[in-house]
Amino acid sequence: MLCQKSFELIKQLDSNFSNAHELSPFNEDNVRYTFEECKTLFAQNQIDVQPVLQGDNSNLPTIQMRHAALQRNKRCLLTYVYTRMNWVASLRFELATVVAPKHIKANMSDLEVVWFQKYSKTLANYMKSLSQATQTNSGYIYPIDLTQYTKPPKSLFIHVRCLKDYGEFELSDGHTVSLVKDSQHYLLASDVQDLIKQGILEHID
Repeated sequence: MLCQKSFELIKQLDSNFSNAHELSPFNEDNVRYTFEECKTLFAQNQIDVQPVLQGDNSNLPTIQMRHAALQRNKRCLLTYVYTRMNWVASLRFELATVVAPKHIKANMSDLEVVWFQKYSKTLANYMKSLSQATQTNSGYIYPIDLTQYTKPPKSLFIHVRCLKDYGEFELSDGHTVSLVKDSQHYLLASDVQDLIKQGILEHID
């Protein structure tokens, strides 16, 4: 059946993103099959369109059907690649990491891995340029991390609970705090956002 494999790619996306921190393996077999199907459909249309150009429209419905299948395959492929690309990009913000976790990287295609590395580098350079623009007369640069807040903070300080033993943690003001499992702290939100994303701390109201 035409477009069957490309439709399976879309169904895979639907089941894939039910878990925000899981990525199903890149379905290279279905992607390659869809590409080959497109090449075959295009080649067949190139042959059958010649009589149409001479005024014989008997093959026109078949040509139009193949063209519609080509367009559907193209939309499905673009949706599959673009949706996965956006999900991979969100890792940089949700997990605050420049390296994809091993269990996620194992399910990425080689091109997705390269794209994530380039995206992380571009974002880092952009944040660095923003930080340099904040340099004061005394030479101090206020670091700007766009991954810290995906939503505006309600307050500068927050209550957090430690979910596992972490040890000494240095705050932005130079002081240290001992993060022991089940201990609670009232800390600057910007200091602990990465630890919250890593599952070491949890924000409590």
